[in-house]
Amino acid sequence: MSSPPTTTTTTTTTTTATSNTTSNNTPPPPIEDKSADRIKKRDPGGITKVIKCGVVGDGTVGKTTLLLSYITQAFITEYTPTVFDNFSAIEEVDDGKLVNVILWDTAGQDDYAQIRTTCYTNCRYDVFLLCFSCVNRDSFDNVKYKWLPELKANSPGTPFILVGTKTDMRDESEKQQANSPPLTGAINPNISSKEGQKRAKEIKAHSYMECTSRDPASVAKVVLEAINIIIEKERLKRVNNEKQWKKEVKKEEKEEKSFLKAREKYEQKQKSKEEKKKPNSPNSNSPPSTPEQSSPQSSKKSASSSTSTSPSTTPNTTTATTVTNGH
Repeated sequence: MSSPPTTTTTTTTTTTATSNTTSNNTPPPPIEDKSADRIKKRDPGGITKVIKCGVVGDGTVGKTTLLLSYITQAFITEYTPTVFDNFSAIEEVDDGKLVNVILWDTAGQDDYAQIRTTCYTNCRYDVFLLCFSCVNRDSFDNVKYKWLPELKANSPGTPFILVGTKTDMRDESEKQQANSPPLTGAINPNISSKEGQKRAKEIKAHSYMECTSRDPASVAKVVLEAINIIIEKERLKRVNNEKQWKKEVKKEEKEEKSFLKAREKYEQKQKSKEEKKKPNSPNSNSPPSTPEQSSPQSSKKSASSSTSTSPSTTPNTTTATTVTNGH
């Protein structure tokens, strides 16, 4: 058995979970002391987000070993079936904010299906790691026919990553197959990266990733991908909310302009009506004028009328005078 690698992840992780580590002939690699950072990062005020990540898949595909590798940055060789466990770590995302990721390890055996269902309901996971072993085709098939329906039934709409584990064993198996003659009619138990990517598209996984617990860096990439899914999801939500807010603001501004325009039109109409009702308005009916206010034209008309009636009376007077003298 090869010794665990000394590679460490580029991100700082701390754990608040306790796990049973097994003693083996090869001691785990030393872990860099980052107690100062851990004390700082345990400050509740420094954590801006808590992300709950559920890890599901068949038993023995390496879920627990994957999580222990991520937390301890060491490879654990002894297998212990898990019923239910959780691990907590703190990661620093790109913008410098601290995120607390809680990883829930679930049992893959059918005997614990009821416990898993309870966990789906109570934990309300933000994201899932749907795992299969790259050297076990049954676990690969169960991704589609067992685990995907279970996720859809209990956590519909929750994003998930399809994760192929034990890539080191697949690589070793392929080397052995390359040095031995192929067996007629034998089914290759290994799942290639191409097959995994195809299955991820088929089941509409967010992405497809591979890792081996012997390389903690590859495991850390998987967990960070899960964190980034939620961070990006919330960022898009904020952007959409901002767009919706701007849209509502524009709508309100448009409605306000329309209201002001209608009010201005109404006020102008009312003002016009009031002006028509005023006595001195040129458009209103003037009262009859007094003799002193008669216009020169009306005086001329009166004079003309008097002149035209005078001759009619004069001949009558003359006639009367003539008749009298003749008598």
